[in-house]
Amino acid sequence: MTLFDEIKEEEIKIRNYLRHLSIGAVVTIALILIILVIALWYYFGYTWVIVEPGETSLRAINSTIG
Repeated sequence: MTLFDEIKEEEIKIRNYLRHLSIGAVVTIALILIILVIALWYYFGYTWVIVEPGETSLRAINSTIG
């Protein structure tokens, strides 16, 4: 086995590690965002998420706040 092959194997190991690390980071961020949305939904009430057809999000939020 040459030095080039050893370096190539190390590079493959590092790439696999980084791939798994990035997948884990995406999953973690997604879970945090889901928990945040559920917490905000619970805090502000269940009505502001349900938007009537043709109503913009800003108008829906303003109608529930005001």
